[in-house]
Amino acid sequence: MARISPASVGPEPLTAGEIARHLRRGKRSGSGFTACCPAHDDRNPTLSLHERDGKILAHCHAGCSQNEVIGALRKRGLWPESESARPWLDPREARQARWFAQALEDLLELALEELPAWSEERYEPTQALMELRRARKKGWLAVFYRDWRRREPRLAAGLVEAGRRSQRRIWARLAGFLEDL
Repeated sequence: MARISPASVGPEPLTAGEIARHLRRGKRSGSGFTACCPAHDDRNPTLSLHERDGKILAHCHAGCSQNEVIGALRKRGLWPESESARPWLDPREARQARWFAQALEDLLELALEELPAWSEERYEPTQALMELRRARKKGWLAVFYRDWRRREPRLAAGLVEAGRRSQRRIWARLAGFLEDL
């Protein structure tokens, strides 16, 4: 089983459960988690994820090698590049992730303002907003953004554009304010 020390991953490492949640059919199983292995075309969960002694253990029961599993997790941003570094995003993609997150947060807050406090429709926007804020707090915005971009590419692209335009308007207002001083 592959092991990685959470201390070497970055600000707040992903737990085995968070990794499983970002993979297809990820769920709790006994003392750990199972999910479809990202290293091969998996229809049934064959990847086991466990946490022991502060390390994440990953094992594919279909026979994928450790290098294949870890490589596939790295491509998804779910495993660090090395023990000493974690280059998640290039600068362009980092900007896109910030724009995406800001636009999504604005959209979710607007939806929650419009929905009555007793409405059951508030559940999904509230959950998405909590997940976004948790991703920001733990330093996992890249994983959150990539997951959305994979699941909903058109929506993610639209939110990136909305965030970019919003930032331009803010900078224009700030420049106008500073000129008036």
